[in-house]
Amino acid sequence: MAESFFPLLLFGGELEFRDENMHLLNLSLALQKRGIPFWVCTSGGKLVKEFTSCGIEVIEESFLRLPFLDFFLMTKFVKRLASLKPKLIHLQRSSQLKPALKISKKLKIPLLLTIYSIDETALGEDLFQDEGVKILVFSEEVRENLVNRHKVPKPVIHLVSLATCVEKVESIRSYEKNLCPVVGTFCQAAEEGKSFLEMAKKVVEQGVEAEFIIAGKVKERRKLEKYAEQLEVLSKITFWETLSHSFDLMHHIHLYVGLQGRRQFGQDLLDAMAWGHPVVALRRGVNFSLVQEGETGFLVPPQDVSLFAQKVVELLKNPEKAEEMGKKGRNYVKKYHNLDILGEEVWMIYERMVKGQEE
Repeated sequence: MAESFFPLLLFGGELEFRDENMHLLNLSLALQKRGIPFWVCTSGGKLVKEFTSCGIEVIEESFLRLPFLDFFLMTKFVKRLASLKPKLIHLQRSSQLKPALKISKKLKIPLLLTIYSIDETALGEDLFQDEGVKILVFSEEVRENLVNRHKVPKPVIHLVSLATCVEKVESIRSYEKNLCPVVGTFCQAAEEGKSFLEMAKKVVEQGVEAEFIIAGKVKERRKLEKYAEQLEVLSKITFWETLSHSFDLMHHIHLYVGLQGRRQFGQDLLDAMAWGHPVVALRRGVNFSLVQEGETGFLVPPQDVSLFAQKVVELLKNPEKAEEMGKKGRNYVKKYHNLDILGEEVWMIYERMVKGQEE
């Protein structure tokens, strides 16, 4: 007997390039693969085309990015959504909590909110007095932070696995002889970019030939360029702001460095491992469960730029070891973090929430 699915709404913010939207894309692909009907609601953004090119239905309303919601436009929007007869809203960005709550109450359907990191604080204690509101997280660290710091009842929080679309990766890029290796990172905060530049400086000082890419819209880029010039590594650095998918970066690198701090939730590491790249990342949070120390990559204490450089040099000087670690990482992602697992886990949560609302 075929499984019966109900329609739902995935409520995102602006679809610009960032880890949260890469997860939203993977979640959409997981639901699509499972045959679950859904729509992605967004205020717009450059990544809309990435979603629609995958056959994902997108509802775009620019007024959702306004700080104050227009009553007339919201009423019209709610009527449009009501015609789709969704049974649940899955909110991807806490910044859109206000409109999502309004729609949830108007349509009388439950709301699931994804919390990515311990830095998200847009939560009111009275929010969870409503039994129709639940939270989804990807790590024990975030769950414990919500329970202890924000006093969120533990039964409200659901822990699921991250996933990436391994199917989109056509092949593992292996290290090629006589080719200058490329080390890449995603970066938003200036401090992360500064640490990456300092690491690159130490790698170059050890006589290792390499190039470096900083991807993403990093804040204070001009200051970072000046800092790279002071460190005498500017000629080795490429700043890459325009991306449509994290795989755009992964296709051009040999080694990934994860320097994102408290906002990082692991999507970048999974995407790198899916491409068969070894990773060097911060020793914190979800990284402990994603990176097998010495097997698929290395974990380094925050602020220890010298150790970061040491591990990067170790991998660049031993391409066979790096490639083997990358293959192990890819196999790990294929087995434990694929779209089928994500689709099954979230659907079980959706079902319980909808049944609870109907009872």
